[in-house]
Amino acid sequence: MADYINDNELDELNEIYRQKLENQKHHGKKAKTSDNEPPKTEKPAKEEKPAKKEKPVKADKPVKEDKSPKQEKPAKAEKPVKEEKAAKDSGEEENKKKSGYLPHIISISVSAAVFFTFAVLMAVLPRPTESELENRKLTEFPTFSWEAYWSGEFNEQISEYYNDTVPYRDDFKRLGAAFRSLFGINIEGNAIVGPVEQLKPEESAVTTASTKPIVIVTPAPKDDNSSVPNSKPDNSETSAPKPETTDKNETTAPKPETTTPAPATTPAPMFSTPSDPDAEVLMNEASNIVYNSGGVLHAGTLYNGHRENAEYFAASVAGLKDRINADLYFMPILTQNTFITPSQLNKGVYTEQADATYLSNLVKESAEVVDIFDALAAHIDEDIFFLRDTHWQQLGAYYAAQQFAKQADVPYPALSEYTEKQRDSIGSIYTFTQYEGLAGVYEDFTYYIPPNDFTVDYYDSSYNYLFTYPLMPENDYSENGFYSLYMVADDYIKHITTDVKNGRKLVVLKDDYLSAAIPCLTSSFEEIFVIDIRHCDFNAADFINEQGATDVLLGLTMSNALGEVGSYIDYLQ
Repeated sequence: MADYINDNELDELNEIYRQKLENQKHHGKKAKTSDNEPPKTEKPAKEEKPAKKEKPVKADKPVKEDKSPKQEKPAKAEKPVKEEKAAKDSGEEENKKKSGYLPHIISISVSAAVFFTFAVLMAVLPRPTESELENRKLTEFPTFSWEAYWSGEFNEQISEYYNDTVPYRDDFKRLGAAFRSLFGINIEGNAIVGPVEQLKPEESAVTTASTKPIVIVTPAPKDDNSSVPNSKPDNSETSAPKPETTDKNETTAPKPETTTPAPATTPAPMFSTPSDPDAEVLMNEASNIVYNSGGVLHAGTLYNGHRENAEYFAASVAGLKDRINADLYFMPILTQNTFITPSQLNKGVYTEQADATYLSNLVKESAEVVDIFDALAAHIDEDIFFLRDTHWQQLGAYYAAQQFAKQADVPYPALSEYTEKQRDSIGSIYTFTQYEGLAGVYEDFTYYIPPNDFTVDYYDSSYNYLFTYPLMPENDYSENGFYSLYMVADDYIKHITTDVKNGRKLVVLKDDYLSAAIPCLTSSFEEIFVIDIRHCDFNAADFINEQGATDVLLGLTMSNALGEVGSYIDYLQ
């Protein structure tokens, strides 16, 4: 077929084919194979290389700009505007974020500054050694040893030291207690703020007056007699152990019977204790207790002595007596556990007075026992004990010291010769437990200034002179640590020189309870040495002899005498 087509016809066919291609490009349609498309005869058009070299079709490609939305790309020229707006919005958000962070930054900075300030103050401020609020000596800085360091004990002691000796710890504790007291307490659904006024809606109000409506009753006989050495069926020696020598013993009379004597076939009761079956316990934490008895709010510590230590203590007293050249007296101190706390609250196997009687019978072979039961029982209606403190009032100590003065045969002034003073006080049970029912509950603290003149020198526990200071410095008074008024601090050894000229020198070996009795003895002895046996680092027996003491008074509560403190007697000789 190619043999019959001339060049003009071929050019004409190529032009027609080219126009078809143009039309397809303009209309976006693919050319249809119609009857104008000869079968396979158009291949020669592809073989025409010169036409391809000219590429006329491709030269028209700019026509594509009219064809699809892609040709509208110039609209994208607005993108910088959007980006600028987005950047602007982003900047505003960033500024907002920064301004939002500012309060947090200030808060963190202030907190960090406060924390850093407190940390520096805790490091540089002087740390207390004693707590008036808790009436105790605070933890001392531990002594380093490699053994303690490797065992971890040294680090624990360091931590305990820093926790226990925070600067101004008493002030912080008072502030915390005052703050907590604002929330009141709840007793069986009744909200109470300040002094307890009512325990239950149907009960009478609880008073905080210092009157003590306590009636001493005699309970049924107990089998305690079997455990008392040398006890007799007629109880002639158990009620008041009497010294067996010297004329001074005549001043100690047997205890009068408080009830009708029991039949001869039944042993008479050893002691009398208060009873209140209706006593209501409000708080009991360890040995500390708060209770309502007879409509009066009470707080104290329950007695739980260790009679198994009595023989050891008696042997220590006997050893002390053998080493000194002075008359030795032992005063088993009875507390409110004997005279106020209802017997129904007693948790120990034996009562305080039962243990006092037992121990007295063991010690009386070595020392003259100063039995103070009768001296205190005769004044039970007076304020001889605190209602909410573990100690006795000085009035109770006065009657106990009077009993000792009688047995020691030394002068003793009448109470009217003292100058009486009175302050408000908060009992130690509150400072120990922070029980809210005792917050803000005050009672009278009455103390007596001795009538005679004397000076007091203070020494450390090794008897090195420190300073001269009054015995009862009123400017040191604290409503929480008021009991320290008598001795300033228990760890000081005191040497009192009085205006009494009788040649009698007294050494007192005591715990903190007997502190209130010391000012009551300044009119009875020419010199008095006061040693708290918990703070003594020298041989007390040698000291007694070196000072030429004529009398030694050992006065301890039963809890201490039969506890760890009682063992110190053995170490002081």
